[in-house]
Amino acid sequence: MMLTEKEIIALNEGHADGKLLNPGSLHYAYAAAKKTRSWTRACAYLARALLLDHAFQDGNKRTALAIVIIEAYNNHHDINSRKLAHAFLRITKKRNPNINTIEEAIQDAIQ
Repeated sequence: MMLTEKEIIALNEGHADGKLLNPGSLHYAYAAAKKTRSWTRACAYLARALLLDHAFQDGNKRTALAIVIIEAYNNHHDINSRKLAHAFLRITKKRNPNINTIEEAIQDAIQ
């Protein structure tokens, strides 16, 4: 079961203030995530909204990482969080990485 938008905001509040700068991006990503059967694809949509669209004022990378860790756990997988954090940093420096690139980074961090 995927995290809800309210739970994602609460996760951000654990790392920052939970202030949404781009609620439309988060809402769109959440709607897209709900349509897929793949938990890695769902996480990729949400991560993109956080890493590239900066849905929150602060804590976007930490929140994206937390989402993937939680969803991996919920789907009975372990994640190399250090490897994923480095991948997320590289993704934020690219001009326009697509969903496939982000999903591949998540899949590559699965142990």
